[in-house]
Amino acid sequence: MIKDTGPRINTAPRVRRLHPGRTPTVWRARSSCIACNLCCWDTEMLLLPEDVERLEALGYRREEFAEPDDRGLLRLRNTPRGHCVFLDTRTGRCRVYEHRPLGCSFYPIVLDPRSLEPHLDPECPLAHTTRPGEIRRARALARRFRSIAGRAQG
Repeated sequence: MIKDTGPRINTAPRVRRLHPGRTPTVWRARSSCIACNLCCWDTEMLLLPEDVERLEALGYRREEFAEPDDRGLLRLRNTPRGHCVFLDTRTGRCRVYEHRPLGCSFYPIVLDPRSLEPHLDPECPLAHTTRPGEIRRARALARRFRSIAGRAQG
């Protein structure tokens, strides 16, 4: 296993300032997931205001986990190695799974970074197991992303 030498965000136990809600489930994790973590690498995940609030309520500072894209929208920060700042490379698990950004709960349904239209990531070994209801939920929730993108541009 390659040692992760990228900058670390503070992973010490957090004191909750608020009681952040859990992230709604869009795509239900399959028991056959091989935990390959492809969903956590080279992410261009946009963050909704409620994602930022939920993560800040856990004690993370915005600059630890978010960065602006070229439109001024916040997106999830990657480490210099290319993985999400919340991926624990020792365990292969998300440090904030129960409170992860909404877009993370879509995977393997991803939003095109420009159009914000949902489509399946062909690199996910389980993309073919996606159910029609999951696609419908992702389409409905994608409207929230398009709404904040529209406000940023207009």
